[in-house]
Amino acid sequence: MASLLGVWKAGAAYVPIDPSYPAERIASMLESAGAGPSLTHSTYADRFGGDPDVVLLDRHASLIDGRPRSAPERAEDAEALAYVIFTSGSTGWPKGVAVTHRGLANHVAWAARDLASRGTTGAPLFSSVAFDLVVPNLWAPLVTGQRVHTIAQDTDTADLARELVAAGPFSFIKLTPGHVDVLAAQLTAQQASALAPVLVVAGEALTRTTVERWRALAPGTEIVNEYGPTEASVGTCVFPVTDAETGEVMPIGRPLPNMTMYVLDARLDQVAVGVEVSCTSAVPAWRAATRAGPV
Repeated sequence: MASLLGVWKAGAAYVPIDPSYPAERIASMLESAGAGPSLTHSTYADRFGGDPDVVLLDRHASLIDGRPRSAPERAEDAEALAYVIFTSGSTGWPKGVAVTHRGLANHVAWAARDLASRGTTGAPLFSSVAFDLVVPNLWAPLVTGQRVHTIAQDTDTADLARELVAAGPFSFIKLTPGHVDVLAAQLTAQQASALAPVLVVAGEALTRTTVERWRALAPGTEIVNEYGPTEASVGTCVFPVTDAETGEVMPIGRPLPNMTMYVLDARLDQVAVGVEVSCTSAVPAWRAATRAGPV
């Protein structure tokens, strides 16, 4: 986390790299992004193929200490890059998505106001920072003066519930439907109810089965379904799940603040309110959206 903040303080953008990636993919990502120095740990040095610009945070203390202690000069530019995050892309080939500080700040401001404000104990970080789902867990607590509790990324899923209970309770948790299912199988009703007042679920379709599984343990927890592509700065819309929702897949809801969503037809023309359309391969998922109300 100090490295990510340091990159910003230096006026640069970061490219998060999952340590499980093979060296060939990492090299391709760094070349595509035009990245400069790489910050890592000696455990992962071999992933960078002997790149002389790699800084090993656990071995290069003297190099780091030798740098100026004064704050670097940087320009305040909301359109400057905050990070470049790589997705698999529609072709399966890694694709770098550039996210600006303006887009990131807008999403974090919503998360701080609507999620972190639910308490004073922050959020857990237990997924890879190379996955933009973790953005609210990472930054919303910090901008509200709360903590981010880091849990090792390679923690066995069988131990996840134990780790979260030991570190909790939290103001909120953002996680995938798969995580919800895992935790529902591991937690007692008392533990689930005390974990966090709100769960934000994203990353894949949220089914009624998953919702009911958690509701059986912790009926008082608010569950919010979030949808959005990486290209639109993490998320674009949310749907607070109610007990009245009976669909097999939860709706994606309404736009977040300062976001506008459109329903387009197969020719990418905007359709009128009330017109039903089906998403096909002709309409990329990141262009699909809601109508005037939840769908």
